[in-house]
Amino acid sequence: MVAELASNAVLHGRVRGRDFRLTLKLHEDGILRIEVTDARGDRIPRVPDPGAERTESGRGLLIVAA
Repeated sequence: MVAELASNAVLHGRVRGRDFRLTLKLHEDGILRIEVTDARGDRIPRVPDPGAERTESGRGLLIVAA
């Protein structure tokens, strides 16, 4: 999951001279929160339609949603 989010930030949110930020936090109840922030605040990620044609890419946010 972390690799998927980080690679999406690098591929789709890259701005020259700026990096993405990755934060992992383990809560007392055992839930792990993963946050990835990229440098592109002008582009909002959108989850593709699950009924759309299956390809080898474009499923990262579907994995996150699941």
